[in-house]
Amino acid sequence: MQPLLTYALNTTPSPLEVDQQNAILTLVATNATANSVTLEGITITIPVGDSDSATALTNNPSSILQTSPTPWTTNTPNPSTGKMTFIFVPIGGKGTTYNIPANESLVFALTSIQVNAKPGTITLTVTENNSATQPITLSKYPAGWGNVNFSVEPISINAGGEVKLTWNGPSGATYSIQYQDNNSTVNIPAQGESPLGWNGTYPGDNQPPLILDQSTVFTLTVSETIEGNNYQVNAQQTFTVNLPDPEIISFTGEIDYSQTPPVLNLTWQTTGADYVSGSWTANTLDASLDNPLVIQSPFSQSYTIKAINPNITSSSSKTIELVWNLVSNNIAVGDSPTGLAVSPDNQSVFVANMLSSTLSVIDVNTYAVIQTISAGFLPFAVAVSPNGTDVFVASSGNGNGNIITLDASTLSVVQTINVIGLKAMALSPDGSSLFMINDGSAITVLNASTFSLIKIITAISLPQCITMSPDGNYVFVANESAGSGNTVSVIDMQTLSVIQTIAIGFLSLGMAVSPDSRYVFVANIQGTTISVIEVSSFSVIQTIQVGKNPTRVAVSPTGECFVTNQGDNTVSVIEMSSLSVIQTIPVGIVPSAIAVSPDGKFVFVANNHGNTISVLGLQVQS
Repeated sequence: MQPLLTYALNTTPSPLEVDQQNAILTLVATNATANSVTLEGITITIPVGDSDSATALTNNPSSILQTSPTPWTTNTPNPSTGKMTFIFVPIGGKGTTYNIPANESLVFALTSIQVNAKPGTITLTVTENNSATQPITLSKYPAGWGNVNFSVEPISINAGGEVKLTWNGPSGATYSIQYQDNNSTVNIPAQGESPLGWNGTYPGDNQPPLILDQSTVFTLTVSETIEGNNYQVNAQQTFTVNLPDPEIISFTGEIDYSQTPPVLNLTWQTTGADYVSGSWTANTLDASLDNPLVIQSPFSQSYTIKAINPNITSSSSKTIELVWNLVSNNIAVGDSPTGLAVSPDNQSVFVANMLSSTLSVIDVNTYAVIQTISAGFLPFAVAVSPNGTDVFVASSGNGNGNIITLDASTLSVVQTINVIGLKAMALSPDGSSLFMINDGSAITVLNASTFSLIKIITAISLPQCITMSPDGNYVFVANESAGSGNTVSVIDMQTLSVIQTIAIGFLSLGMAVSPDSRYVFVANIQGTTISVIEVSSFSVIQTIQVGKNPTRVAVSPTGECFVTNQGDNTVSVIEMSSLSVIQTIPVGIVPSAIAVSPDGKFVFVANNHGNTISVLGLQVQS
C-alpha cells in the first residue's frame, strides 16, 4: 500500500555527523493530493545498535525525545531488537482520526539524539495507520564534514569586476564548483584541468581573473567514498552583478497597407536588456529587432513593451497607440452628400449628392474632387463592383427612382433600370446580384450585369436598410414596425428566403457586418446605441452606447467599427475585439454616410448638411 502523505527528512546539524550529542531529525509530512487525507497515527522507526555500527543511528535510544504537532500527542516508544519505534497519534485516544487538508503539512521531530561513532547509511521507516510504509535513507557523515566553508568575495560587483572563490573542508574529499554564465553551465575544474584542493582559492595566482556580466549562484560540491559509502555535501553562494538599468532606446510602429488585410510592423531597440515583454503576448521577445515584428489585424488600440535585464530589472514602459485622426474635414462636394463607396483599388471615392443630383469623384491621394457628373434624380446610394469596373448609383426620384450602372473608368452610363419606390440598395460580395428595397414588404433581387429579375423575397415588413455578410452566406434587412417591435430579417443567400427574424426594438437605417462575418452592427437611429447581433446564434448579445442618433455603420479590416452620429456630428470608433468604444471623433455637420477604403487606410464620412467629406486616417502615436 502506498503512503497517503509525502515525506521529507531534515537533520540538525546538516549534514549529520557522527558523535553528535544533541542531533535533531525533523519529518515533514505533506498532503500533496487534491483531497483531504485521514490518519489514525504515524510511527517513525529508527535502527539502533552498538556505537561502531554503520547502519545504526544511535546506541542510546532512551535519550531521544518526541515532539508532535498540534493536536497530536505521543505514545511510549516501542523498543524491539535492533530498532526503536516512536508513535504519534491524534489527541483523543484509540480510534481517533485526523483530517489533513490538501496541500497542508504536519511536522514531527525526534530530538536529543546521540549519534553513534560509525559513519554509514541508515534506513528509517515511516508507517501510516499501521499499514503503509515509507523507507527514508539517511547518511551519517564522518567527523569534519559539517565544517565545509565556502565564500565568494565580493558578493556584489558592477559588471566587469573580478570575483574570487575560497573554500575548505575534509582533506580527502573531491571538490568541484558549478555556476551559470550566459545561459551555459561552467564547471571548475574544466575537463582536463588539475583537481581542486581541499583548501583553495579560484582563480589561483596563475589563472586568468573570473569576470562575470550576470548574477549567478555558485555551487561547491564536496564528495568522498569511505568504506563503500558515498558522502556528498553542497554549499551555495549567491553572487550579484550590479547591471545598469535596461533602457528602451526606440519603439515604433508602421502599418503596411500593401498587405491584405493590413499588418502592423513593430520595431524597437534597447540597451542593457536580456529580453523584452510585450502587452500583446505572454512570450518573451528579443531585446532588439533586426527585422520588424509583424502583428496581424485586427489590431489592438495600444502596444506596450518593457525591457528586462538578466537581474529581472525592468525599464520604464513605452507604448504606441493606434489612433484614428481627422486628416481632412473640408472636401467640398455637391448638395446633401448621402451615399459613399470606395473603389477596390483604394484610389477613388464616389459620392452621391442627393439634392444636386450629381456624383462626385474624389482622388484618394490628393483629397481633391476630380470629376462631377449628373447621376439621376435625388441619388442617395452608390456601390462599386468587386472588380472595380462598374459603379452603381441608386436614385429615389421622388418615388420614381432608378439604378444606373456607370463604367468606372469613363463614368459613362452602361444601363439604367427604373424602380418605383426605391429606398435602399446593396451589392452582393461577389458582385453578381443587386438587392434593393422598393416595396413595403419585400426585397427585390436583380442580376447585377443584366438587371434581370432573380427573385422577390417576401415575408418582410417595412424594410429600411440592407447589408450582407462578407462570407456570402447571409443578407440582413432592418425592418420598421409599430412601437418597439423593430426587427432584423436574416435571408439565406443560397435559397434567397427568410430563415430568421431577430427583435432589436429600435429603428435602424444603417448596418454593417464584421470582416469575419461574426457580428452584425445595427445603428439605432432613435437612440444612442448600437445593437450587436452574433451571427452564429442570430441573437443580440450586446448594446453599445455611442453618440446621438447613430445612422450609418462601416467596418475596417484593421478591427474597428465606425458609426456616424447625426445628432452630435461625431463618429464613434468601436474596437470589435472588445465591443467597446475607443474613440469619438468630431466631423462635419450631420454625418449621414460612411465608407472604409478596402485597405483599411482611410475612413470617408459624408456630412449631409455641410456638403463636405471628412477623412479619417489611422496613425501610430508614441
